[in-house]
Amino acid sequence: MTSRTTPRVARSSPYIIPNLDRALRVMEHLSTRQDGSSITEIANHLSLPKNSVFRIVRTLAASGYIDEHGKSWRLSPKILSLGYTAVQSTHLIGACMDEMRTLRDEINETIFVGAMSEGKIVILEQLASFQLVKFTIEIGHKVPIHASAPGKAILAFLPAAEQKDLLAHIAFTRFNDRTIPGMKAMLKEIKTIQDLGYALDLGEEVSEIWCSASPVFDYRAYPIASIWLSGPQFRMAKMDLAKVGATVREHALRISKHFGYDPSVARAGEPVAPDTSGTTSS
Repeated sequence: MTSRTTPRVARSSPYIIPNLDRALRVMEHLSTRQDGSSITEIANHLSLPKNSVFRIVRTLAASGYIDEHGKSWRLSPKILSLGYTAVQSTHLIGACMDEMRTLRDEINETIFVGAMSEGKIVILEQLASFQLVKFTIEIGHKVPIHASAPGKAILAFLPAAEQKDLLAHIAFTRFNDRTIPGMKAMLKEIKTIQDLGYALDLGEEVSEIWCSASPVFDYRAYPIASIWLSGPQFRMAKMDLAKVGATVREHALRISKHFGYDPSVARAGEPVAPDTSGTTSS
């Protein structure tokens, strides 16, 4: 069976934005020049006006996508990370889907997987509940770390230095009376999450939506993502939330083991996610 992909739009298409196309051509050129290229070299190689290349290069540099080294310009780690993130996200979603389906079928609420990006949690994929009334949201939507179960689940298990830095930059925006108001309350919440291995959000951003989340770890015991379930308050409030949390934690642990995570081994001074693989959540 051959795979089918969407045909690539030709650069001669009338829908192409010329300046954006030029910027992409500049980045493509720099990707082939390990030692970088000067503005003159870029202009000559691409047959572009030098002043146009100058403006493109300065714009890319201002956004952090290229760096200047003497009179040469090179791609920065920021642009390289985009491709890495795309590959990692695809791999992550594939590794999560079976457990997400099982979890969805078991609890019958919408299941999500997301990862941290620029201080927020980005939703990468979801499996909708079979309930008539359900909660779904657009892929790519971002939720705040301090007022979401997945955000708190990842935050609680970050390395100490990274956790401290992230906490220092959280604005603790108040969405309602249930939102964690500040650092002291968050540190207390983090300790609880570390002990339980899962986080709850009882309407901390959207009052009517409750969530339960657990981190997904890689082989370094680093929280690379989080899986969680979300449902309406009127249904979630009737559930045994400790049992729900333990169930989410168990499925997250199974996913983590796909990435080489060993819950019996952790870096010195780092929290260890509870391992309940030998028990059931019932």
